[in-house]
Amino acid sequence: MEYHLLKFRRLSPGSLRSGKDWRENAPQGKVLIVDDESSFRRVLRLSLAALGFNVEEASTGEQALALLGAGRYDVVLLDIDMPGMGGIETCKEIQKLSPRPTVLMLTVRDGEDDIAKAFEAGADDFVTKPFSLFDLAERVRASLRDPPTESARK
Repeated sequence: MEYHLLKFRRLSPGSLRSGKDWRENAPQGKVLIVDDESSFRRVLRLSLAALGFNVEEASTGEQALALLGAGRYDVVLLDIDMPGMGGIETCKEIQKLSPRPTVLMLTVRDGEDDIAKAFEAGADDFVTKPFSLFDLAERVRASLRDPPTESARK
């Protein structure tokens, strides 16, 4: 697995929060990364944890649903292509949870059909690999600041 799925750039203290050290404003949200590529999960977990997020991992949709049933997560970063229960089916199952976390689909797929299926399954956002770590972190922060209401999710 190559690490070209993330576009890294050096993050200075002011690059995430203007005029302040970004660690002072570190998010307290709990993020679950669901992807079958262990090296991708590891890089993303370490990167997001370094930015202040509380991060856990799952390698399958089934494992993700078990973790979600046992604890509360604010954001789920979910891959579409996984063996067993894929991301679309997992996303549909996540819709049944209360409270339901925000779901951001992370995938190499970028076709209109894939995007439509993800949103029809209940995804709140769709991010195509490769992506900027900075952009992903800001999307997660935005979802923590302003999560969709339960009525908007149905």
